[in-house]
Amino acid sequence: MADITLVTGAAGNLGRAVAAALAARGGTVVALDRVSAPLEAMVAGLPGSGHMVLAGVDLGDGPACEAAVAAVMARFGRLDGVVHT
Repeated sequence: MADITLVTGAAGNLGRAVAAALAARGGTVVALDRVSAPLEAMVAGLPGSGHMVLAGVDLGDGPACEAAVAAVMARFGRLDGVVHT
């Protein structure tokens, strides 16, 4: 079973690199960022399938973060790790 990892700042350079490395190792990436267009394109280019995009999430907004984690749990039933970039 593939690990499900949430990557914050996934639309940025470091976030993209982390997401690509996780996906290349067979992981499922939950890409989170405040912006949507570059995030959607980045996830579309990842190897594998089943990845998730959470766009428009500001990490300074507690309720938004809680909703993001709830969305991950609703879709996958678990979250194995978080990489904060």
